[in-house]
Amino acid sequence: MITKSDLISALGTLAAVAKEADCSKQAVAQWSERIPLRSAVCIARKGRWSLEELRPDLFGPPPVRAGARASCRRRRSPG
Repeated sequence: MITKSDLISALGTLAAVAKEADCSKQAVAQWSERIPLRSAVCIARKGRWSLEELRPDLFGPPPVRAGARASCRRRRSPG
């Protein structure tokens, strides 16, 4: 997950992050490390980072392959 600190490091200033997120510097200053959804969508639209990189919590775990599911089934004991 890309955090607020990561964005500031990559872009250089709070003002640059605000411009990328289409919001004010004051709004960025109030963010926690997790980027708000609306701002994450604005940043992702610009193409440098994907929404999944910015907010992986929105996407859940990756799907399980069909072969991997078979190993999770309960096996019957003989006899």
